[in-house]
Formats: sequence, structure tokens, C-alpha cells
Amino acid sequence: MPKIEQKRRLSVAGKVLLPKRRRFCLTKGELKVIKILSDFKRGFLLLFLLIFVFSCSSDNEDSDSFQPPSANLTGTWDIKNTLTGNCPGKTYPYTENESAVITHSTNANEFSIAYSSKSMVITGIISANKVSWDGSFTDSGETEIIDFSGTVSSDGNTITGSANWSWTNGSSSCSGNAEITSIKQQTPQDMGGEWKGTWVSSTGGLSGDFTASIYQVNSDLSGTINIPDIGFYDSSLKGTVNGSQITFGDIFDTIIFTGKLSDSDTASGTYDYPGADSGTWTGTRSPTAPTPDFLEIVLPIAIDASDDCYLAGLTYKNNTFWMVDGNYNSVYNVDMSGDIIDTFDLPGAGFRGITNDGTFLWLTNISMERVYQLDVSGNEISSFESPGPYPRGIAFDGEFFWIADYSEGIIYKLDTSGDIDVSFDSPGPNPTGLTFDGTHLWVAVDEPFGDDIIFQLDLSGDVVAEYDVPISDITDLDFDGSNLWASDGIAAVIYQLEEP
Repeated sequence: MPKIEQKRRLSVAGKVLLPKRRRFCLTKGELKVIKILSDFKRGFLLLFLLIFVFSCSSDNEDSDSFQPPSANLTGTWDIKNTLTGNCPGKTYPYTENESAVITHSTNANEFSIAYSSKSMVITGIISANKVSWDGSFTDSGETEIIDFSGTVSSDGNTITGSANWSWTNGSSSCSGNAEITSIKQQTPQDMGGEWKGTWVSSTGGLSGDFTASIYQVNSDLSGTINIPDIGFYDSSLKGTVNGSQITFGDIFDTIIFTGKLSDSDTASGTYDYPGADSGTWTGTRSPTAPTPDFLEIVLPIAIDASDDCYLAGLTYKNNTFWMVDGNYNSVYNVDMSGDIIDTFDLPGAGFRGITNDGTFLWLTNISMERVYQLDVSGNEISSFESPGPYPRGIAFDGEFFWIADYSEGIIYKLDTSGDIDVSFDSPGPNPTGLTFDGTHLWVAVDEPFGDDIIFQLDLSGDVVAEYDVPISDITDLDFDGSNLWASDGIAAVIYQLEEP
């Protein structure tokens, strides 16, 4: 008989039963403890997962917290800074204008900004429409720190905001705030032409008319503007176009028009007449455009002289200008910023035109009807009789003098002793300024009821070109080797001119 495993068999009513397994029984208290431990384990696991997720998100906070940029900022920006601060010698608030180039990759949160006036490139951040940048700039021992934050407009073409700034040169320092508006340069729309418009004051209910002859080269505007109600007649104009946005006014910023071209021949906006008035304006362009033969103002330089001075003569020598003041009978030596370096009194009244031979100054005199040779200290070296009764402009070509006589309307060529070599009629009556550019003569002709005219002549007196100029009182001309300059007698301003 096979051996049976060591298991006891029980027989009950003919049934064979295996022994029952022993159950593991717990009390109610013991079950409660197990439940608490189980809940604690689940809670601990949840807490661990939360800590892990938070840790991961913290590690990526710098990249994940930025939103996609609302615009691509790449381009050249015109920046207007209105500053307040505590620097000694500064009058606040004051405005600084500059430009910067921004380089920005598509959909990137970082961009670089390079200021045209500063020597460093700094990094900025854009998140949605929020923009910020900060950095320091060091130049010639001076350090400037800026911290800017602002917003981008919905079209991506304007950034506005504020900045904290500080400056130090090592021995002194100052700081302040700035309100900053940056406008992205756009392809300029055409603004050139003859414009007529009206202005309406926001105070007092006054209104009036204005006209403007506007010439445009790329984004730069020049020309003349007339606003009879404030005494502006053929006043020189300057301005800029950025896309459809326009800014223009007189060259001294006495009045400034800003606005927008709403279509090809209509514009409107606001004007500011600081200290006097402000309001709105609208204008329309006539279909007739100005003549293309035009010399535009590239650079005006206001001369730091008495308010009632009269700039009668102009000559360029060694990177400075020498000018005749016909009211004060003086000569000013002026730098390229318009600041007077030196001055001396003239030996009498009636001096007008001026030129130089590289060493000495030569001046015409309408009272004495003579031409005077002076050294740069004002000492008279020699003189000779003028060929006509009213000598105005004078030029030197390296060998001969050229003199424009205002009353006769004649151009004379003289040797250095004053003897006439050649003469011919001026291309227009009442010639004033005269200069030589190495090849041609340039003659300014006085127009009593409008802007003056400048003629380019060959040395036989034949007209090569004729140009309108947005200056109403040209007294003299000179050439600096590269550029043509004109003096405005009453305004006490000299202008660099060039063809559009």
C-alpha cells in the first residue's frame, strides 16, 4: 500500500476532510492602525510627486516663464529720451534723440541692441509685448548704466517705457529717470509737393492757414513753410518721414507738426508751438510738385552771436568759418558747432563779402568801394579799389579774385592787384554771395519777394545749372572742398546745401 503523506484524514459521514487552515484574525483596533498607515503611505507618495514636479519646473523656470514675442524687433529705431535727474549744470527735463539697431531672431525671447552713440551691444528680453534691457556703456572714462522696461505696440513699430539711469566719471556721479519712446524706421512714403492746410488751436478757438513746399530725399524733408498768423513767411523747413508718420516744422523747432499720411494726398495730426499754443492740423497736397532743380538744406548751424547781428560774409578756412557781422563791424571765427572761437573789430563800417587765400582774409566794403587784405587778427595789410560801386560776394580761385557787384549786376575777375581781367553779366539781378568750387563759380541772386536763387556758372559766365533754395536772405556762399555753404544774414544761420 502506498505510503500516504503525513496528513491526517478525517472522516465525517463518509466524507474525507482536510484539516482547516488557521485564519489570521485582527482586532478592530489593529485594522484602524493599518488604515492609517496606508493613508500615510499614499499621502507621502503624493507629496513626493509634488516636490519632484515643482523641482523640475523650478529648474526650467527661466525658459518656461517667457511667452512668445508679440513682434520681431529687428530694424533701426529712432529713440527719444526725456530725462530727469540730478546732474550738476543740467536743466531738467531735457530731451536726447539717438538711434539704435536691434537684431532679433524670429520667435526668440532675447535680442541685441546696439546704440549708434554708444560703444557696446547689450541684450534685451521680450516676452509677449513686454520688453526690457539693461547694461552699461563706458567711453573716455565715463560710465553710463541704464535699466529699461516697457511695452511694444500692437503693430510692433513702437516701444514705450521708462528707465532708471546713472552716470559717473570716477570722481562725480548722478542719476535719474527717463521716459523713452522708440519708433521703428519704416520705408518712407512720399511727402514731397506743395501742401495747403489749416490749423485749429486747442486753446482760444483760433484757427488759420498754412502752406508748405516740401522736398523729400529718402526720409529727410526740407523746403519752406508759410504760417502768416505767426509771422512765418518762406521760413526754412526740416522734417522726417517714417513710413506714413511725418514730422516737420521750421529749422529752429519754433513750431512742430506731427501726424500721418492718411492717403497719398491727405495728412493730419497735431502741432506744438512751445510756450504759446498747440492744436490740430489737416493738409492736402496739390498735384503740382516743386521743381526738381533744388538745393536742399542738409545741416543748419546757428551762430552764437548777438540777436541783432547780420551775417554779411562767409568763408571756410582750416575747419572753421570766418564771418562778417555787418551790424557790429566785426569778424567772427566760428567752429563747426556755431560757437565763436575768436573775434576782432573791422577798421570801419560797410564790410560785406569775405574770402581767404589760405593765409590772409580778403573783404569787400560797400562804403569805401574797396577790397581789403587783413591778417587773421584784423590788421590791415593792403587794399585796392573795387571795380564796381557795390562789391558784395568775393571768391579766390588760387590766382584770381572774383567779385559780384550788387548794383551793377556784373561779375568781375581781377588779379591780386585789382586789375580787371574779365567781366560778364550776373545770371540774375542783385548778386550777393559768390564762391569757387575748383571748377565752377556759384552765385547767389537776391529775390526780394521769395526765396533766393543760386546759379552754377562756368568761368565764361554761362549758366550750368540754376537752383531754388529755401533761404530768403542769402548773403554769401563758400565751398569747403566738398560741400557748398550759404549764410542767412538775418537769421544768423549758415547752411550746408546739396542737390537732392
